[in-house]
Amino acid sequence: MKKAFFSLFCLLLAFNLSAATISKPVATVNLIRNEVITRTELDNELQNYKDQGYQDVTESDVLEALINEKVFLQGAERDGFILDSRTVDSLYNSQRQALEAQYQTTISDEEFDDFITEQYGSVDAFKESLKNQAIMQNYVMAMKSDIVQDVQDPTDSEIRSWYRQNQTSVFAQGELQRVSVISISKTGDEKTDSANKVILDKVMEDLRANRITFEKAVQQYSDDENTKNKGGDAGWVVDSPVNRMSVGDDFIDRVMNLDIGEFDGVIETPSDYAIAKVTAYMPAKILSLDDPITPDDTITVREYIRQGLTYQNSQIAFVNAYQSLINDLLGEAKINRLLK
Repeated sequence: MKKAFFSLFCLLLAFNLSAATISKPVATVNLIRNEVITRTELDNELQNYKDQGYQDVTESDVLEALINEKVFLQGAERDGFILDSRTVDSLYNSQRQALEAQYQTTISDEEFDDFITEQYGSVDAFKESLKNQAIMQNYVMAMKSDIVQDVQDPTDSEIRSWYRQNQTSVFAQGELQRVSVISISKTGDEKTDSANKVILDKVMEDLRANRITFEKAVQQYSDDENTKNKGGDAGWVVDSPVNRMSVGDDFIDRVMNLDIGEFDGVIETPSDYAIAKVTAYMPAKILSLDDPITPDDTITVREYIRQGLTYQNSQIAFVNAYQSLINDLLGEAKINRLLK
């Protein structure tokens, strides 16, 4: 009996020691109420940082980040910067709509939930992150608007310096061909698609025999309203991995080898059958500061860099404002750091 009691006592003692280690506090934060940061919470957050590639981050760094987060959220709550569940759900739906716009497709609620769970662990965790980001944005903008608005305009010297450092990697423009198309979309029905391909083969014969003009064929046969309304103009084409993925290798290879005024048979792409005609050509070059960022754009390289550096400076101003607000809140809060 004594042996059994002793074994049970050791088992309970081991369990209690283990539980105490897991739940051991490493810091407490109190602005409007006492919150404990546990060893488990610190370890989990430290692992999150390492999983994101921050291998050199220390426990102390992560602990300070957790303290800042808790004192910030307590301050926001105290000062009335809170979000209800309806607003959070609206933010969540906005993320789904942005993804739909990016990929030009419809995503069901279930599909989006599955995507978020795969990327962020759970829908609730992602919603919590969205909520905290929105609170941070609103709180900092309201409390430190003077710092947020103190955005430095980039100087001409800074613009030129950024251009020199990035001109060959960012502003190297490849050969460009401007293309017009006669396009019939694929339907997914093999019989219908085959018939449409035959139609365009016949159109190609008529073009070569000068029985119809390209412009008239666009209006008579093309079903792509975006290009049809512009006489078939599909804009500038450059040989890039993105474009090859979008329209296929065959389209890019054949179009990039055409001279101005030429067309070369019916081309099958992932989404349609098309006859492409080259209407203009631009050789490869390094864009200068005063060149447009794209041939049809009114924004120059100089303005593009100016906007980018201004945005960068606005982010720096926001970080400065956030840190200023954190410092104010830390000065009001009672912080007890217990990490050894």
